[in-house]
Parts: sequence; structure tokens; C-alpha cells
Amino acid sequence: MKPLLVVLYFQFCVLLLPSNVPAASSISIEAGIDEEGDIVTLNHIVGRTSNSNKNRLMHKDAHDESLNSFPLQFDSTSSRFERFMQDETCTDDSSFTFTTWDETPRTCKWLQRGKSWKRQKQFCAKVENGIRISDKCQQSCGFCSTCSYRCHKKWLIKSDVCEHDSVCSSCADTKPFHQTCKNLWEKCGDHDSRVYGGLDCSEIKSLDKCFMQNIEEDYRETLVKTDWHRKEQPNELKYNHGPKEKRYDWFLERKPYEPIVNDETIIAGVLYTFSESTLKMSVYFPPLYPWESTKVYLELIGETSTNTYLDDCEILPFIWMCTFRISDLPMDESYKYKVTYYPKVWNRDTVFEYQGLVPLQTGKPIIAALSCLGHRDTVDANSLVHGVLDSNPDVIVLLGDHNYFHHQVSYGFLETIYHINNLTKSLPTIVQLDDHDYGLGNIFGAGINGTYNSGEGFTGSHPCLFMSYEHQALSHLPDPASNKTLLNGIKYRYTNYIYDEVDMAIMEARKFKNQQDTLLGQDQEEWLENWCNDSNLTRIVLTQTPFISIATHYRGQQKSKWTTTNKNFKDPNGFPPEARARALEILKDCSSLVVSGDQHVGFSVEYPEYKVMDCATPAAYNSVFWRINDNPLNGTYTDNHDNLYILKEIYNVPPEMREMTPMSTIHTSPDIYRFVRHGRNIWGGFALGCFVTFS
Repeated sequence: MKPLLVVLYFQFCVLLLPSNVPAASSISIEAGIDEEGDIVTLNHIVGRTSNSNKNRLMHKDAHDESLNSFPLQFDSTSSRFERFMQDETCTDDSSFTFTTWDETPRTCKWLQRGKSWKRQKQFCAKVENGIRISDKCQQSCGFCSTCSYRCHKKWLIKSDVCEHDSVCSSCADTKPFHQTCKNLWEKCGDHDSRVYGGLDCSEIKSLDKCFMQNIEEDYRETLVKTDWHRKEQPNELKYNHGPKEKRYDWFLERKPYEPIVNDETIIAGVLYTFSESTLKMSVYFPPLYPWESTKVYLELIGETSTNTYLDDCEILPFIWMCTFRISDLPMDESYKYKVTYYPKVWNRDTVFEYQGLVPLQTGKPIIAALSCLGHRDTVDANSLVHGVLDSNPDVIVLLGDHNYFHHQVSYGFLETIYHINNLTKSLPTIVQLDDHDYGLGNIFGAGINGTYNSGEGFTGSHPCLFMSYEHQALSHLPDPASNKTLLNGIKYRYTNYIYDEVDMAIMEARKFKNQQDTLLGQDQEEWLENWCNDSNLTRIVLTQTPFISIATHYRGQQKSKWTTTNKNFKDPNGFPPEARARALEILKDCSSLVVSGDQHVGFSVEYPEYKVMDCATPAAYNSVFWRINDNPLNGTYTDNHDNLYILKEIYNVPPEMREMTPMSTIHTSPDIYRFVRHGRNIWGGFALGCFVTFS
């Protein structure tokens, strides 16, 4: 194999591959600024079964106004529809009386006087002489409104929405606005499993137990709990988390059924991938009020065929998202999509939409890779979004460290997605999780500090929290390559994403790591070998952190001095060295490019024994900590673990700025702050991403 020629200069990193690399003549890297599938008619849309991955298909000639009429859940001309919307026989029994606490006889009309809601809540569900008051006072108890509305009001019927309840049986039968799994679970109580109206509440139950029983009640994940709106948020959220005092107002100040503050919709954003004829799209919301719906609808229309595909999903509390899946989707055209959400369970007076594109995937994509969105700067990401979009990327890769909240991890990811939603709305987006995305720093996947055998799983918090973080961030990725789990229950998540002529391995670089001899783990190594042998496409590897410990010096957020790194610096994939060598040996003659992040310094290196290049993205917002390497370019060096590398390019903090601390770049003078935030250099504030182009 011929040597690699690398030219890397400010905001550009060009890698020329040898001509015998499979399916690629050259790659350049720019670091620039940054359910059955029936055909249906308009009035008869077929529902989806829970064990099918096929989706509903609607041809345009059967549904000319799909965007305007979607989603229909029932035949609007049927008598069943009329019976649902109104009940002309619903009235009060004028001869009926009941007694109150003072033994005074009352008629139904009394329930409507004074503080009617209080009287209804106290007496409608009461049984007197074997007669339920609500059965005789239907109108005064609010039972002449729609069935779903009656089901929805827990103070109208104490046992309202469980399967045995006769009053709401028609809700389960027609269910155009059937109860959501979240509300069902709250009302039906703690059963081993609860399935109602086609909804399986077991997942909700597990999340509920995780968040409410296994975390400290006083501060962890308070922003995403179902009672977020009733409690004063902890003091720690009032400082240390951003330059804007009202950082959380975008959802904390939102009123029920209203959009996000200063926005037009309540939908915070989407993430999707479209690989091997399967579209998976996750849709994200701010934390919702308990009485708001959790049902969301997707409509997808082919721009050439005009075929329409429908799906729906249930928002999960605590992580406030759900995922659509459309399989067997032709990849020879682009698509328009619309996400629709009705916040009111009982009517559709209010509707929110979110629209975007799924572009046609052809050839080799331009890949924009980002990492390390600092917790102080994610509130305003417009400069980052515009800078990336100006490069016209085809794929977005978020390599990890999407927030640094640690005690509010689920919220932190929602915030990041909301503030970069214009970046991910119409571009496939690959997401990886690094250490801070689990709420911990420099973690190993083999127990405490990696001292256990590989496969033990992360420690430091309850495993169900880790699983919920992964569900929130990774559900839209192509299906994992393995259905195995670690000993603590966390799933394997490594997989690959095929974009026409390019096959991207999405690695897990921390989950299996220990202190002895394991980095990727045996299963992932075997999968990686098979990936190399099975694909004739251009192959690149995406990993959270690079295969080198590049930094020679380090400076923390508010540290007064720079610290020299040593052999104790084991955070990147440069450790353990024996396991690193096995991984790179697999990649030799397979993939000449690794794209990584995490280290808060942008660089390009070559591993000469393996003919592999590693291009690491700088921190997208670099106000957390800094790392540098002042070695001359094009020299051959070894890191703290004796790993050989050739330094092709590096973007260090300029010498004249090194007396400052990373944190101080936020609170510095306006001129320096603008300089930092708008990418004039990558030493602090807004920096760069890696842009991979193929030619």
C-alpha cells in the first residue's frame, strides 16, 4: 500500500488515499466552521398491529388531500362516529336525589352550582344505595361530552380507563382519541402488565419505576419527571448552567396545549436515519403536562411516486420522545414528511405540525461530524447550525458529549436537539453516546473504573437510567448488529449505516472497555471483521474518541495552570494499547479513515503501521476544557501508552490565549466573546466540525 499523503491547514484537512483502497479514489476532510400494509381509501385508514413492522400505504389517487385530512382514525360518515361525538339520550334523572355530608337531599342540578368541579369530583363517583350518582346525573357530571373526555377526567370516574370499565368501553372500541398509555398507567395502577386499547404499558411502567424509585428524589432528572410542573426546580439549575438566566423558560413557562415558548410548535425536533429501505425517525417534545396527549402521527409522501405511508407512536414520559418505523420503503426517491400532534385528548381544536425532507441518497455523502456541545452554550446554537448547513452536508454525525448536565441528562439531550433542530430536520443524523451522555466522566464499560471483566456494564448510576438515555438518543439508528446485553442489562448498540456507496460503522468505544486488555469487546471485534469482509462499499469508522492519547497538556474549566498528561490519561481509545492494536489491525486494508471526537482538540494523525488516518473533531463549543499538543507537524511521535502516530495537523489554543481559562471565554469582553463564539479560531467558544467529502 502506498503511503498516505495528507495536507491539513486551517479549516481544511485533505486526505488522499492510495489508489488500491476499495471503492474510494480519494477522501478529503474539511474542518470548517462551524404496521398490515393495506392500500386504503380516504375514509378507511387501516390501523397498525403491534407485532408488525409494515406500515400503511396510501396511493395518491385514493387520497388526494392526505396532508390536510391526515390522520383519520375512523370513517367520518359512519353512525358510530355520530354516537361517539354526541349522545342525545344523555340527560339527568330529575326524580333522583342523593344526600351530602350534612344529610341534605340534593338533586343533580346541585352539582352544577357554585364550585361545580369540586362537587362533581366529590360526589359523581360516589355510590349511594347501590346507585352510582354519575349514572343518574349524567349531564351534570359531564358525561354528555365525548367518551374520551369522560375517560380522560380521572375525577369523574375513579376506575375509569381499565378494561373492565363499562362506561369507557366505547373508547377502547372506537378510540379515535383513545387514552394514552401514560395516562392509563397513572389511573389503572401498578399491575404487572397493562394492555388497553392496543397499548402496552409495560415500557412505561419500567421507566416509571426507574425514574421514581432508583434516583435521588431531590435533584436527579427533576426537569423530565411527570411532576415537573408542580415542583420548584432545584437551586443548582439557577446557576452554573449557562449565560442566560432564563435558560429553561422555553418549556418551564409553556402553558398546557400551547407551543414551546417563542415558537410555533410544541415539537422540539426529529432525528432520523434511512438505511437499507428502513426509515426510523424519533420525534422529541419538551416535558408534557399529565393531561396532554402522548399520541403522535407521521405521514410520509414520495416526491415522485406520491405514495403515502402512515405511522404513529406513543410518547414515553421521562425521555419525552417516540420513534416511528417504516420498513420496505423504496430508496429510489426522496420524501416529504409531516409529524402531527394533537395535545388535547378529547378534540382536535389544537394541532401542531413539524415538516421536513428525507432526501434521495446517491453516491458518496458529505459528512459533517460534531462533538462536545458544551452545557454553557447550547442555548444559542444558530451560529453552529448555519455554519454547518453552509457546507451543504448530506449526513450529520453527532459523535458524543451532547451535554454536560450529568444530573439532568435526559433534559440536556432534549435541549440540545431542540436548539439544533434546523440542522437535523431534513438530514439523516447518526448519534453516538460518549461518557458525559451517561452523566459520568471518563467511564469504562467494565464496572468501577474498568476494573471488572469486559461486559459488566457501566456503573455509577442505575442501569435503567443508562438504558433510558440510550433509548432516547439512539432509537432512530439502524437496528443494532446484536441483540445481546451486558450483565447489567444494557443493550449492545453498535451497528452500521449505509448511504448508497458508503458504509459507516457506528462503534461503541466505551461500553466494553476495561483496564486490562479490552476496548471493543470480543463480540464487537468479530462484528467489525465481518463488516470489513462483507462490504464492497467505501468504508469509514465512526467512534466516540480517537485511537490515540494526543494531548500533551490539559487545562480544566477554571484551573489556574496547565497540567502535563501522563500514563494515567486512559480516556481515549489509545488505552489499553493491546486492544487498540487489535482494533486497528482489523481496520488495516479495510478502512483508511476513522472520524472521532471527545478530546476538545481538533487534529489529524496517521497510524503508520496500519495505514489508517484518524481525524478528530474539535469541541463544537470549547468552553469546558482545553487540550493541546505543541509537537511540530509531520513528525513521528508516541503517546503516553507508546502508540505510534504521525501528527499531520492540530488546532491548538493559541499561545497568546493560554493564560485565560476555558470558562473565562464566556464572560470575557464582547470582542473576544464574538471572536470565540463565531469560529474565528477553535481555542474557545464556538469552534469547528470535521467535514468528510469523497471524490
